[in-house]
Amino acid sequence: MGIQLDEDAIFRRALLIPSPRQRSRFLDHTCGNDKHLRDRLSRLLEADETNWSLFDSFIHKRCSVGEPLEKTPQIENFHLIEKIGEGGMAEVYSAEQLTPFRREVAVKIQRTSDFVSKTTHHFQSEKQTLAKLKHENIATIYDAGTTSDGKPYVSMELVKGEPITTFCNDLQLNIRERLELMQEVWKGIEYAHHYGVIHRDLKPANILITEAIHGPIPKIIDFGIAKDLTQADIRMGAAEQKLVGTLDYMSPEQLGGDAAEVDAHSDIYALGVVLHEVLIDQIPLAEEMRSTETLDARLSCIRGTVPAPMSSTLKTLESSGDLSKNRSTSFDVLTQQVTCELDRIVSRMLAKSTDERYATIQQVSEDVDRFLDSRALNTKRPITTARNRHGWAYYLALLGFGFLLFRVLSAAYTSEMAGDDRDGGMNGIQTTELDASIPTLSQPAGTSAELFSDQKSSVDSLHQAGSALSLSANAEMVVKEKKHFYYLIHDMMPVKAFELSKSWGSNSELRILRQELVLEAKFSRLPPNVEIEICDWNNEPFAWQKLSVTNGVIELPLGDVFIEPLSKRFKPSIRMRVSCPGYVPREMILNAIRLETIVDQLQLVKKTASTPDKMVLVTGISGLGGMQDKSQGVGASMTPNWFCIDQYEVSNQDYLEFVQD
Repeated sequence: MGIQLDEDAIFRRALLIPSPRQRSRFLDHTCGNDKHLRDRLSRLLEADETNWSLFDSFIHKRCSVGEPLEKTPQIENFHLIEKIGEGGMAEVYSAEQLTPFRREVAVKIQRTSDFVSKTTHHFQSEKQTLAKLKHENIATIYDAGTTSDGKPYVSMELVKGEPITTFCNDLQLNIRERLELMQEVWKGIEYAHHYGVIHRDLKPANILITEAIHGPIPKIIDFGIAKDLTQADIRMGAAEQKLVGTLDYMSPEQLGGDAAEVDAHSDIYALGVVLHEVLIDQIPLAEEMRSTETLDARLSCIRGTVPAPMSSTLKTLESSGDLSKNRSTSFDVLTQQVTCELDRIVSRMLAKSTDERYATIQQVSEDVDRFLDSRALNTKRPITTARNRHGWAYYLALLGFGFLLFRVLSAAYTSEMAGDDRDGGMNGIQTTELDASIPTLSQPAGTSAELFSDQKSSVDSLHQAGSALSLSANAEMVVKEKKHFYYLIHDMMPVKAFELSKSWGSNSELRILRQELVLEAKFSRLPPNVEIEICDWNNEPFAWQKLSVTNGVIELPLGDVFIEPLSKRFKPSIRMRVSCPGYVPREMILNAIRLETIVDQLQLVKKTASTPDKMVLVTGISGLGGMQDKSQGVGASMTPNWFCIDQYEVSNQDYLEFVQD
């Protein structure tokens, strides 16, 4: 969106903050030194909470003389409440979705109905981008369509939160808590990067923190100028020669205006600026940029000036009292907490050259984990691209091959010289001398043995080098497979990860991963010719995979998997379908806990003449008459607590009509 908050937007966002104290801090942070704006907004908020009819007569008068008021857009199934933000190409409203159930949403409406404009292409691209990003830390898109006057809109999750900097200061989070909160932000960005989406406008105003039962949740919003690497040529063109983003948070390559140069490194730079601000309430180069008078000077400052270490900047800040208080510590302790290791992390994120910057969000997260665990940082500069990795492997292989070729040619040359020496010596020797010199022929024989030894050594070296290259390729394969496996688990696709693991063969490192994923289960109450299929529950259309049953035992991808890069354990869930001729099929969502409770109880219900077709069995509740009829063995008849529903889904409109009838 690229939304800049004006007075109206600040007012409407402040209305969404229920706590007076947090609302006041939000205004302080947003208004900064503009006391006039701060006072005016306070009066507006106070007036909003009172019944004020001073302008009623004026409004009626304007309506009576035919002067049009600002018209609120009309959208079927949505009641628009108020405008909460606007940018160059769209306006954002808080709204209420009416059917099939009521909920609060944010509705973003494009300003124009011209479907061939560049603005429309940006808007449509944002809609497609958000539609494929489904992550806890990214605002969710719900619906899309056109208003009554033909303007495109999207409805999405209404994020009632504060910018991350404001939230951290309001709750007086310490340095560790701020870093842990940023770790959650990085999960959302890493997910977006995995799907080829570069945000390009990361800043505190676009990272909102909402409160939940289990703690604060960062929500990344405003993908209006995001770059989708899978369709960049369609939406942007090969080179978009203009500045896109918020100046203070833009990377040096982003300031060049060439969209082709912008990739994940640019988001990492912006997150480095945000992290710098979250930790010490000031962006890098703040003082240097204040002294610039022109846009060119400011751009030159960002591109060429290396910011001072964060710890050095911290010691020069005037507001040290409030700064340390908002971090629940004293200023002296705070300066000790901002260590040289933390300096190195932030400085590497802010490196001017992309080659010196972190290559992935995962690398940033790993170093922060090391810092939080008081472990040494990773000082190695990883090869940043697959192209570079392959290039290094190629040159190393070429160098090894050249060395081996040199050894073989040298050995061949030695052999040829030895042969010449033998021929030349024998031409001038008489028979008797030859007989007498037979014992001395052991020397040429020794030369031949030495030559054979050299050639054998060369061959051995060749085999060793080939083995080394094979080991290197195998190690790279293992890293690639592990990374793919981790992504599948993280994206809630354990069945795909399970299928991937079947191709790993006997590799010990990968076998350990597979053992973490796989649980064995034996369903003793199922018929002998039962068919069991599984699929990822959230990936439609369902791609069912048939499992083999060995002595009643099956393998299920429901293990507790530890994902090393994230230092977290993930507990997968899958969809399982159990069917057998003559029985009502069953379909269920399973995780490890659910599996443990049903493994000895799972059974199928025998079909009878009264069993309805095209219906799905829903099991009853244990303890209300029994889920099974034990007297009937493996195939129990349907008990009163089991019932069937239509197996086909209906639309929301059909369901609404059904309920109303």
